[in-house]
Amino acid sequence: MLGTDILLHKGMSRVMLPEPFTDRVQPMNIQPAASPLKNQHKYWVRGVNDPSLLQGLKQPLGGIECDVYFDSSIHSFYVYHDSSRMSTIRLDSLLQALQKMQPESGVWLDMKNLEPYYAHDALKEVNRIRDTYHLQERLIIESARPDLLKAFTDSGYYSSYYIPFLNPYQANEDSIVGYIEDVGRLLKEYPSSAVSGYYFQYPLIRKFFPNYPILTWTNDSYVSLVTYSFNRMLKNDEMVKVVLYPVD
Repeated sequence: MLGTDILLHKGMSRVMLPEPFTDRVQPMNIQPAASPLKNQHKYWVRGVNDPSLLQGLKQPLGGIECDVYFDSSIHSFYVYHDSSRMSTIRLDSLLQALQKMQPESGVWLDMKNLEPYYAHDALKEVNRIRDTYHLQERLIIESARPDLLKAFTDSGYYSSYYIPFLNPYQANEDSIVGYIEDVGRLLKEYPSSAVSGYYFQYPLIRKFFPNYPILTWTNDSYVSLVTYSFNRMLKNDEMVKVVLYPVD
């Protein structure tokens, strides 16, 4: 049964084993931006893009992650994951429902389309949202654009650079070295409060950017010895600040 469990969760099993990745580049002593985050606990829920999904969530909830697209024509955010399946749900409607049900929960905004020509307007709208829903120090702003994320960091938000996708267990050493150097260069130029990436990127981040808080997620909520051990590892790691789990 243990062997089957390991095979079914080989990704998590692999992450829990020490992996050198490469000795051609050393861990980088890069300091993150010092931004506060009030967090009840590190287990949050991923992809809460509809107010109806709030109904079955456990209480108390650490927080929710939602995917947002800024519409510059109306200076507001819509909530949906895939740009090919657009939605008319406004971020305000989701936050109004959350405030009624779990007012102390944190909110992670995955900004899907942050662009230079409306980044300032997006920041103004986030400021309004923070003040309207009393989310001071309970907002995480995530983007794959560290240069545009800097304005949010400088405004005191807990920001997270969504690092490019790389599975270090499937990449060759040259790719890993280049990846570490590129991410390190961007973190030096545009410090954020944290970095975010898939659970299998966690050991790579932890080793080469040891000072950086980590936000991560996993798609597997099935209870097993492997997932229990993996979750316990994340729980006990003080550098892991938030772990996203599926809505179920």
